[in-house]
Amino acid sequence: MKKKKGEYGYIPYRRKQVIIRTIIYFAISFVLFAAGYIVTGTNANILTIVAVLGMLPSSKSMVEAIMFIKARESSKDIVNIIASAASDRLIAYELFLTAYSKNFPLTAVTVSGNTVYAYSEHENCELDAASKHIKDILNQNQLTCDVQISRDLDSFLAILANWEDTDAGLESDSLEQVSADSKATQNERKNPAEEILKIIMAISL
Repeated sequence: MKKKKGEYGYIPYRRKQVIIRTIIYFAISFVLFAAGYIVTGTNANILTIVAVLGMLPSSKSMVEAIMFIKARESSKDIVNIIASAASDRLIAYELFLTAYSKNFPLTAVTVSGNTVYAYSEHENCELDAASKHIKDILNQNQLTCDVQISRDLDSFLAILANWEDTDAGLESDSLEQVSADSKATQNERKNPAEEILKIIMAISL
């Protein structure tokens, strides 16, 4: 079953896709090289050039595959607990944020007003660094937000249950729109929560 970014199960789904694609890309290059050598008896032929050029997308795909292999999946039980508490709030699950020197696995991310709330079940996620990274990216997009990331599930559930929701009525299907509208400008923003979450999803695998 197809999974979209922000849905539980996206990481293993996308990981499988990328690994298969990488294998196919490399296989095509090797087959082209072998065919050229078999036919001409030398590697100085046009198929060798095509095979070498084919290594460029193959290598790029391999880097992406390595990142997805490193990406941490979220617990299904925890996601189900959060989903039950979240009701119809706009929330993204199982995000693996990437930065230059560190990566940040987040189990769930949601937005209320100008505050980003996130929960990470992963002990290796540096919460302060993740918060700063998200703030910096949002600032680059002319958005000033408070970012609160917790490793305490009960606290995160309490936030979902008790906040004054200025963004009520957002359906979970809105994630598809959030993922698709990755190039919206400041003037095109109709819902701040959707725009903030869209930017956070853009820096995730």
